[in-house]
Amino acid sequence: MAATTPLYRRLIAGAGGACLISTLFLPWAGVEGTHRTGWEFNTVAAVLFLVAGLFGIVTAITGGQFGAGRPDLSFIAATDLLNTTSMLLLAWLIPFDFPEHATRQPGVFGALLSAAATAFAVADYRPLRGAPWFPPIEAGEPTRANIPG
Repeated sequence: MAATTPLYRRLIAGAGGACLISTLFLPWAGVEGTHRTGWEFNTVAAVLFLVAGLFGIVTAITGGQFGAGRPDLSFIAATDLLNTTSMLLLAWLIPFDFPEHATRQPGVFGALLSAAATAFAVADYRPLRGAPWFPPIEAGEPTRANIPG
């Protein structure tokens, strides 16, 4: 049986996902007196942040334990992957890849904090305490090699 996700981690994942989506509409960059939102600043990255935020909300609602055929492919795993990717992208974007003529606005820092909060809330720390890195997969059905025909 899969372990249940604690309520406080689900709340952090949902709040972080909602905050990540809301930061897309806040100013991210100031250019000559005008402000650009996350959508205007980088649309491709904004789509990643939107999907990461939606997965955070879905994980909060469902507990993240629903998978796609394998125990390690669940909503919580996808949320961890998407928000860790978003966090690393923002951690690179803010100090190194921000346009020289633009000033950093609060929205970009809020997005980084939201992605980090969600990623750390859904992270699986059990392997650090001695659990196996990959969960055992029980063969309940025969493999394709045994199917006649």
